Amino acid sequence: MTVIFYLCKFCLYTVLTTIVISSYAKASPIRNFEPAFEYDQASVRTEGDKVIASTGLVERQWVWGGEGLVTVGLKDLRTGKEWSPAIDLMVKSDWEYKGYLTGGQLKALKAFKSNDEGFADPHIELQAEVEYRKVSILYSVWIFPGAEGFRTSLKIKKNGDWHSKEALDYDTTPSSKNYSVEAESKVLTGRVEHIPIVTQDFQFRAIGYYNHTQGRNRADTPLLREKIVERGNVGWASILSLETPDGGIIIVKESHKCVNQTGVNTGIFVIGEKLVSSTGWGILPRDLNEKYQGYWANWLIIHQAKNQVERQLAIKKFDRTRYPIDPDRDVYIMANTWGSGETKNWSQKAAREENVIEEILSQKDLGIDVQQIDDGWQGPRSSGDHWKPVPILDFGELNSRKRSLDGESQVLNNEKISMYPNGWGYVREFAQKNDIKLGLWCFNQIPLEDLIWNWENGGFKYYKVDFINAHNFSRLDGLMEKFRFFIKSTNHQVRVNWDVTEHPPRIGYYFGREYGNIYLENRKTKSPAQVVYIPWLVQRDAWQLCKYTNINKFQISVQNGDRCNPEVSDAYLHPHDYLFAQTMMGSPIFFQETHYYSDEARDALRPIIDIYKDVRHEIYKGYVFAIGDEPDNRSWSGFQNYNPDTKSGFITLFRQIDNKQAKRGIGLHFLEGQSIQFQDLVSEKIWDEAITSDGTVHFVIPESAGFLFLKYSIH
Repeated sequence: MTVIFYLCKFCLYTVLTTIVISSYAKASPIRNFEPAFEYDQASVRTEGDKVIASTGLVERQWVWGGEGLVTVGLKDLRTGKEWSPAIDLMVKSDWEYKGYLTGGQLKALKAFKSNDEGFADPHIELQAEVEYRKVSILYSVWIFPGAEGFRTSLKIKKNGDWHSKEALDYDTTPSSKNYSVEAESKVLTGRVEHIPIVTQDFQFRAIGYYNHTQGRNRADTPLLREKIVERGNVGWASILSLETPDGGIIIVKESHKCVNQTGVNTGIFVIGEKLVSSTGWGILPRDLNEKYQGYWANWLIIHQAKNQVERQLAIKKFDRTRYPIDPDRDVYIMANTWGSGETKNWSQKAAREENVIEEILSQKDLGIDVQQIDDGWQGPRSSGDHWKPVPILDFGELNSRKRSLDGESQVLNNEKISMYPNGWGYVREFAQKNDIKLGLWCFNQIPLEDLIWNWENGGFKYYKVDFINAHNFSRLDGLMEKFRFFIKSTNHQVRVNWDVTEHPPRIGYYFGREYGNIYLENRKTKSPAQVVYIPWLVQRDAWQLCKYTNINKFQISVQNGDRCNPEVSDAYLHPHDYLFAQTMMGSPIFFQETHYYSDEARDALRPIIDIYKDVRHEIYKGYVFAIGDEPDNRSWSGFQNYNPDTKSGFITLFRQIDNKQAKRGIGLHFLEGQSIQFQDLVSEKIWDEAITSDGTVHFVIPESAGFLFLKYSIH
């Protein structure tokens, strides 16, 4: 009876879908276009009144709905499973721009190979151009061969010169202080992604990350928010996961939305009985002109995951497809001159040529790859030529200007110190001689010509971009256009590290990583107290971050524990190799002047850095997952790196300083019931282990504030 029931249900679904598609197709212009394109496993074709895109693993189908393309099919080609659409004839397009999309005509439908000007791996791009009375829309679908999903985005332009009252009525995006779904709905421009699907059998999980890490360095300020939600509107999340025991659908907003920061018209998720949609165009009517503009994109992932870790892997795999790792540019250990200073003046002095030379020698000794020169090299911002290295840094002028801008009372310091009397030449030559790459800090509003000048004269490979306040479309668009052009002008030789430490809208966690990494948080030695380096909190941030991102695109900080304020932090009680090991699954950054390390500290760091560098390219090929308990300074906690192609990987496991257990069972992912060979990369011990059916392995760490660095493979 069960088989007959499902056969009848399938036949009824097929008949109803055919009727609905036929209704849409009465005036379908798709028949006038014949895009057919194949690249590797991926393909695009028209079939009657439908447009069909396939990655080789999953398929999506659209028909013309009268005002745009409407999704009518989602299929997993590996199993043949159809995610049954609940098609509504009232929906005339997958997208909507409030009050502007009437009289739509499909003007172009084409497919071609693209790599987004070198910022993405090769893929097929499907483009549909639709002209309306007042605006035109360019709908884009990226179809990556072998991917489990699609990336969709929309751009919009004005048709002719017009001015509307609506363009003036829109308020600015609501501030995070007054954030609510109701507040954001006032500036919504409409749908950007639409999935017609019956949702009664799904569980809904919303996921997002907090910004403002500068103010989130306490036990009660987690980085991650994750919640099972009901139908309705979800305004704080970057990810919406629709889950069943046999798979599901995940939508990711490629935007700078954070849990506590809406940003530029990033929209909401809407969950209804027969639809799921994502809103937020990133551009308001007042920003429109005669060229195509717009953010944000959405990822639609169709997967077979049966548990939460497998869902995490589905997100990470698409994230890696969207933001691939380039071993020559993305795999490095960095040191930055800023984080050791007790005052701003101290930290700016650390950017001077004399100190950078000392740091280059220190980093060569330790095995660090990149020396990044932070704020101070450019002098006070009141200088007319401050985006070139200044010969002299005048702290009297600097402090006077700081006081006038902020109204803060500061002790006037009239000290003048030598910075770069002969420009970048000596530092550049010295770094090359010692096989150290250079990086540079810059203010986000640095002019493009100064970016190019410093690259040409200093040879900098990595740029830390700070003080972003992308609170409106023009700010955001200008920022991204400038750095995109800059990277292209260097023939993709440079990378940008986006600073996300403060509260104004910056880059977020799922946007802009084709240009480089995310600089996650300032963690200093002495002051201010709210950003002092606390080892277990750094580990907790990384542990939460790695759940739904690829953590090796995020810079994780290590400090000199001997110099950290003992009234705030217990870092001084931790071995130096332990503190570095916390960063190895991410992109390690010594946020400090490393020449302050003692001889004993250096002796502890060199071996673990060498071991890490021997295997880091293998680590970067895998995906990182949280294991053990959430870090709280009393737990066994860590990270498991897993490569699905080789079924092998790496483990960093930490017995935190207040933990009393020398032995602990830890659940590992993807290895249940397997016979595994482990290698301790520090002690070089090798042993075999039969993994239990629930994935548990018992490990021994004799001392608290101790760690294991293991490699594993199926035996």
